[in-house]
Amino acid sequence: MKPLASYLFFVFFLLTVVFLSSFALAHADGSVYNDFLQCLKNQSQSSTNVSDILYSKESTQYNSILTAYIRNLRFSYPTTPKPVLIVTPLTVSHVSAAVICSRDHGLHLKIRSGGHDYEGISYVSDDAFVIVRHVQLKSHTGGPRC
Repeated sequence: MKPLASYLFFVFFLLTVVFLSSFALAHADGSVYNDFLQCLKNQSQSSTNVSDILYSKESTQYNSILTAYIRNLRFSYPTTPKPVLIVTPLTVSHVSAAVICSRDHGLHLKIRSGGHDYEGISYVSDDAFVIVRHVQLKSHTGGPRC
């Protein structure tokens, strides 16, 4: 009976570690979102509410924004690394702020503007990254659409 008790203790311990790790990870993602949001507010010279242009994995629109222009479906697999945050800038000031905040938070920056990225350079990274999606910027500034 003793080996069974040791086994149950080990399983309980392992489940506890997994639960606490996932809780810490979720808290860390929320912390990154809040810190990045504050940085965007401080760095942006736009009157637009920056919380309307920043999406985390917990955001309801995150998946639809992420997958909107993926042409190579292998980058939509659940095992593909996903960005920590997605920024959909409306002004040039938002783009500048996203660059500064990505640097300040140690996050790689990936740019998406039209979906012509079959190789997936703007979709994946081995390191934590942020995607800046330029589609909204072009519609607000009158620039050419890709």
